[in-house]
Amino acid sequence: MADDRPPIPPPDEVERELEFHVEMQTRRFVAAGVPADEARRRALARMGNVDRVRDECREIDREQEHDMQRSAWWPGVMQDVRYAWRGLRRAKLFTAAAVATLAIGIGAATAMFSVVYAVLLRGLPYDNADRLAVIWNSYADSLEEASIAPAEFADIQDLPEGFDGVAAMQPLPTSLTGDCAAGAGCQPERVAAYRVSPNFFTLLGVQPTLGRAFVAADGVAGADLVVVLTDTLWRSRYGGDPDVVGRTVTVGGRPATIVGVMPSGVRFPDEPVGFLKERADLWIAYRWEQARTEGRGNQYLGMIGRVRPDQSIDTANRILDRVEQNFKQAFPKRYAPEEIRWSMIAKPLRDQIIGDVRP
Repeated sequence: MADDRPPIPPPDEVERELEFHVEMQTRRFVAAGVPADEARRRALARMGNVDRVRDECREIDREQEHDMQRSAWWPGVMQDVRYAWRGLRRAKLFTAAAVATLAIGIGAATAMFSVVYAVLLRGLPYDNADRLAVIWNSYADSLEEASIAPAEFADIQDLPEGFDGVAAMQPLPTSLTGDCAAGAGCQPERVAAYRVSPNFFTLLGVQPTLGRAFVAADGVAGADLVVVLTDTLWRSRYGGDPDVVGRTVTVGGRPATIVGVMPSGVRFPDEPVGFLKERADLWIAYRWEQARTEGRGNQYLGMIGRVRPDQSIDTANRILDRVEQNFKQAFPKRYAPEEIRWSMIAKPLRDQIIGDVRP
C-alpha cells in the first residue's frame, strides 16, 4: 500500500537540529566550570536515547508538513466546488442533462447487477434449474413469445415423452385483505398473485419453509381456495408469524386459506419472463383441465416444463415440432394458415431471465 504521508525530512536537517541542542547544553555546562569533554558527555547523557529522540523529531516534522499540506488543500477544494456550482447554475440545461444521464446510468447498472447477481452469481433457486424451460406459442412475423391456451397446455401435459412435467400459470393482480400482523393496520393491499397448477412447486423443485405446497386436490372445481405466500409478503404483512399457516384471508373478494410459505428468494417469476412481468407475492392453486374445452384462441397462460434428465432443450423442441404437426392436422383453421407462421418453442428458463447477459 502506498504511503501518503509526507516524506521524512532529510537526515542532515535532523542531525543539525540535534547537534544544535547538544552544543547549547554543552556551553551551559562549560559556563558553570565543567571541562569541555565532560560538559559534552553530560549534554549527551541529558538528551537520553539519541536514536529515539532522532525518530521523534522526524515524526514531528512529518506531522507538521502533513498539517500544512492539508490546510493548503482544503481551501482549494472548496474553491473548486464553488466554481463548479456557479457553472452548473449558469448552464441549467447541461446540468439537467448530466443529472438525468447519471440517474439513468446508475439505474441501468443497478438493474443489470440485480440480474447478474440473482442468476449468474447466486444462481436460480430451483433444483436442476438448467432443465427448466418456458414453452411459448410463436408467430414468427408478429410475436415470438405468445401465451398458451388451456387446451394446448392440457395436450402437452398428456405427452408421453419430452418432459418430466409441465405447469401453467396466469397473472392475476388482485387485492389482499383480512388477517395481518398486530399493528400492521390490516389495510387492503394490492398484490401480484398468480394462479398456478398444483404441481407448480414440485416442478420447480422447491419446498416451503412453513406448511405445505399445493397438492393434486387443490384447485379443482368446488374446492376451497388455498394460497401459498412468498417470504417477502409473509414478513411484511404477517410479521414473520410462524402460526400463519391455516389462517383465512380474502383474496380478490374470496376467502382463502394460507397453506404454506416459500423460502426467501423464491418469487417465480423472479424476473420478467415474457408477459409474466411482476414478481409474485402469492400463488393460488388452480386446475386448467376444467378449462380444456375453451377455444384454442383464448390464450392467457404461461407454461414451464422440466426436461427429462436424459434429454435436452433441443430434444424437447423436436418433440414440440411433432406436436405442431398434430395440431395443424387436427385444427387446420387455427394452426395451419401459412400467413400466421405458427409454431411452438421451448426456451431455457435461465436464458429467458438473463437474456444477453453473460459472465
